[in-house]
Amino acid sequence: MDFHFIGQQLKRYRSKHELSFDEFSKKSGVSRSMLCQLEMGKTTPTLTVAAKLAEAMEMKLGQLVDPGDNSEVCTVIPSNAKAQFFHKKSGYSEWFLNEESSRRDTELYRWTTTKSTTKDFSLCRTRTRTYLWLTKGSATIQIGDSQVKLKRGEFAEIKTPNYGFSLDLSAQSAGIWVHSYA
Repeated sequence: MDFHFIGQQLKRYRSKHELSFDEFSKKSGVSRSMLCQLEMGKTTPTLTVAAKLAEAMEMKLGQLVDPGDNSEVCTVIPSNAKAQFFHKKSGYSEWFLNEESSRRDTELYRWTTTKSTTKDFSLCRTRTRTYLWLTKGSATIQIGDSQVKLKRGEFAEIKTPNYGFSLDLSAQSAGIWVHSYA
């Protein structure tokens, strides 16, 4: 039986109630490291741990371990959500938009910059496709010796070579990336 959805429910609950791992650990009586492992789908809770989580989340144990038809099919990420990554020097902020999962083959990000900056994708997995939709500003995609310039409203598909690529982003730019792994 796959208990991956328990981790998804934990993440949604913490996000909805704006609780850190430490805060939820205190509330539930479950260790921070166990909560992290559960959210990443790397472990399955014992009955005791599941009962503590259900109580802290004010739900029945059955709802936690078997969401049935009542499971959420849509998660809204508020526009004022805190960035999950912020680099002060470059002014680059990034929000990871899909559910945490060790089994994902697609990653979706929303990003913004306040200053001109370069985003390096040299460590991308091979056979990755990156899709970039520029909603504000401009960008230059650097792949080896080639350059492709994008302006607001344009969309690019990048087939990542073994050595990766980089993006030069203008100040006050924003957009969406999708990384899709073959």
